[in-house]
Amino acid sequence: QNQLQHEEEIEQLKKTQEQNQLQHEGEIEQLKKTQEQNQLQHKEEIEQLRKTQEQYQLLHKEEIEQLKKTQEQSQLQHETEIEQLKKTQEQNQLQHEGVIELLKKAQEQNQLQHKEEIEQLRKTQEQYQLLHKEEIEQLKKTQEQNQLQHEH
Repeated sequence: QNQLQHEEEIEQLKKTQEQNQLQHEGEIEQLKKTQEQNQLQHKEEIEQLRKTQEQYQLLHKEEIEQLKKTQEQSQLQHETEIEQLKKTQEQNQLQHEGVIELLKKAQEQNQLQHKEEIEQLRKTQEQYQLLHKEEIEQLKKTQEQNQLQHEH
């Protein structure tokens, strides 16, 4: 009877040990699954953080690119304005030189015209002098004739 009781106890211990073994294996399996899920979740969180970081980098890159473009446009606009001012200044210079040239030409024409008028006046004066001389000569002749006639 002791032998049987002892065998039953051993059998009971074996069953308990097997149940404990199974329960332990189940817990280990559960822990493994939990660990795998945690690893997956951790992987997903890291991936999400990486993607977020990439988006921020892209956004930052785009902002920097936009700022560069804006700066380039401002630079170009500034250069265009400077170029326009230079052209305007050159045109004003040319216009100023053109006006000065026109004034010089007008002055030269006036001088020529003045010279021509003086020459014309001198010729007219000479003609009047000649005419006056001829009239005086004519008057002298007439006077001489009158004198001669008077003496006869």
